[in-house]
Amino acid sequence: MPYVFRTIAVASIYLTVHFLVCLFLPSPIAAEYWIRELIVVKQMLAGSIGFSPRIIFLGGSSTLFGIDAQVVATETGLPAMNMGLQAEMRLDRLLSVGEAMVRRGDVLVLPLEQGLYSCDKQAWDDWQLRNALAWDRSYFNSLSLSTRMKAIFYAGGTYLMLDVLTSKLESIAAPKEYAARLEALAPAEVIWARYRSGKLRTSDFSYSAYNIDDRGDMLENEGANYSGPGVPANEPSNVCSETLSTLINLVARMKHKEVRVLVAHAPYLIEGTPSPDWKDAEQNFLRDIAFSGAEVLDHKRNYSFHARIFSTRPSTLMT
Repeated sequence: MPYVFRTIAVASIYLTVHFLVCLFLPSPIAAEYWIRELIVVKQMLAGSIGFSPRIIFLGGSSTLFGIDAQVVATETGLPAMNMGLQAEMRLDRLLSVGEAMVRRGDVLVLPLEQGLYSCDKQAWDDWQLRNALAWDRSYFNSLSLSTRMKAIFYAGGTYLMLDVLTSKLESIAAPKEYAARLEALAPAEVIWARYRSGKLRTSDFSYSAYNIDDRGDMLENEGANYSGPGVPANEPSNVCSETLSTLINLVARMKHKEVRVLVAHAPYLIEGTPSPDWKDAEQNFLRDIAFSGAEVLDHKRNYSFHARIFSTRPSTLMT
């Protein structure tokens, strides 16, 4: 019995220290700091558009690479902004970026990646936690303590506390080794000045906040190939109840600001013969989006493409 009690005591002490370190010790752990800079620059660019209504496209990397805001502005006569970021971000955080910058009368277009409608995206993962702790502490700290503790417990991993401590100590002892990470945490006006200087703009493709034009479109990406998996034709179908609740609340707040919320389909790369139930899945999706109060902008068939256009895998379009 004493052994059991000692084991429990040691485990309790370890977990307490683990939570305290992860919750309250900012540290430049490995993460995608460029996303923080990208958010800052894009919000500044959107704010520099002097009149409304504006068309704001908000989504993950399919928006970042798949939307040409300059062309949209030319075709519609309205200023457009590409707020494409990263689909691994938690949906509430992604939407908060757009919500923070819309003005009365704007049009908010959501070409969200299909996976964001799934209940599988409700649980925190290692990527989300690491980035929240590394450069998005203000968002993470705004969450309830129980939510933060659950995220650390389930997604933190055994070595997260050690990584936090090691990165903190090494960044103090050898700050030059962590310069890029620390510079990404600079005040917004510093990051904006870097972008405006043009000195950090890359000559070839790079995931960088300084590799975008003044409407948020990514530069130097012609000829880049997609190597990821295709998207099943029967996704999304029913929208996860938690996701639907998030969308309902967003639309209600946006209507109060007289902002239209349009849901668009992200591109589908179809491999092989599409599942025959894709039409039923689309009807389920359209029904749920209508229930949220948002408007649907397009149809799945208009955004379904042969995967071989982007890679060498065979595919078939939906009809």
